[in-house]
Amino acid sequence: MKNCIILLAMLICCSINSKAQLQQADKRYTDSLNRILSGRFSDSLKTEAGFKLTDFWADRDSTKALQYLMSARNRSKNHPLLVARSYWYEALVYQDRDHAKAERLLILTDSLLRKFNSKGVYRLRSIVWHNYSLIQQHKDNLPLTLDVLINKVLPLSKKAGDKEFLGTEYVSIGTVFMNIGQYEKANPYLQQGLNALKDASPDKYYLLVNVYLAISQNYYHLKNYGLTKKYLGLAKTILDKSAQVRTDYPMDWFWLDYYKSTTRYFVATRQNKPALADAEKAIKLARDLNDNYTLQEVIFEKYRVFYDQKNFVKAKKTLLQIVDRPEIN
Repeated sequence: MKNCIILLAMLICCSINSKAQLQQADKRYTDSLNRILSGRFSDSLKTEAGFKLTDFWADRDSTKALQYLMSARNRSKNHPLLVARSYWYEALVYQDRDHAKAERLLILTDSLLRKFNSKGVYRLRSIVWHNYSLIQQHKDNLPLTLDVLINKVLPLSKKAGDKEFLGTEYVSIGTVFMNIGQYEKANPYLQQGLNALKDASPDKYYLLVNVYLAISQNYYHLKNYGLTKKYLGLAKTILDKSAQVRTDYPMDWFWLDYYKSTTRYFVATRQNKPALADAEKAIKLARDLNDNYTLQEVIFEKYRVFYDQKNFVKAKKTLLQIVDRPEIN
């Protein structure tokens, strides 16, 4: 796993229009919000519409996002909670553009939100600190990432009383421990994540699949292949079920992670035939999803199979497929 938070990003390009043009659904959404801004509605309702438009444009057009934000903030001057939330939306605009500014805005947001005590505010504060931890992860400051997740995000998530959000945070912490090779420390956090997510509704199946795959990968690194197989099987069961329901996240990404994980498991247990079969499934998905990082990982697993079989011609040919291939898309 390369990230410790699931980012929901589904953009389907329209085949007859330019890439810059909004999808029809997006246009209907923004038009409805703009009608609120221009209509005879309360300032608080207009502020909420402005916040939503800021969020929509944050990673598309920062100038437009900030215009909506400043207008919303001006309307919210007499509402301290709305003012506090406005700095959160401003931080979203800078999250991937200016880490230092985003950090300052996130800390300011939390300081303003501390005056309020409600589950909704606790949840927002936990998200604020989660985003702060993501910046630290991006900067490779993993000790601070863990400190923020454990000492800021988890307590606030518990106060918010949202089991799905809390479970995701436990998985986030476990994943960071996995990323630094501390697999024994990762396990209890992943298990607590599973306890919180085991009753996830069908539209949230991706959360359950994610934790099963994370646990299986952790046991793989611990060389406990029996439990690796067990949790891969549980992930497969939920993946199969997800085909029958509408989920909030594209499941192809989890199928890719699943086949990458089964390939590794079969290679580790020297089951070469199923390893090669699942490697091909993973490679096709990685190419379809334009995920070069995972593509390299899986091709290397194929190389390991051919090398183990002493088929050095195929091993060399396979290894050459990833030479000079970029890892990051």
